[in-house]
Amino acid sequence: MLAGVTAETFSEGRARLVERAGRQRYASATSLGVPAALRSAGWDEAALARYAPLVEGEGTPPVEPGRMVVTLGARDDITPHAEGLKLVREWRVPAANLFARPRGHYSTSLALLRAGGPFRRRAEVVGRGG
Repeated sequence: MLAGVTAETFSEGRARLVERAGRQRYASATSLGVPAALRSAGWDEAALARYAPLVEGEGTPPVEPGRMVVTLGARDDITPHAEGLKLVREWRVPAANLFARPRGHYSTSLALLRAGGPFRRRAEVVGRGG
């Protein structure tokens, strides 16, 4: 991790970048006092902007869309479903590679342990090399 940055302050950095971009503000990070922690650690908008490509899924996708298998949580407040879906569409991820669950951010990931669909699809994608 970068000097003076904890997991919590990094999460708030992401939230501030999202807020700056005119998207939904993440109130939970604010209520934890993360913006103040970032400021006291010397972070400003310019410093946060340098890391935006690492935490914001914008622009060209990092891999071919056909190789992505995405699971979104309908009640996710970290990666809001509407924003995740918009990004998946912008990146042209095939519909067969998109899964949605009626859960939040972490419970969606945990539910994958019992839901075979996303894992089977990923195995198909990897197995055919694309």
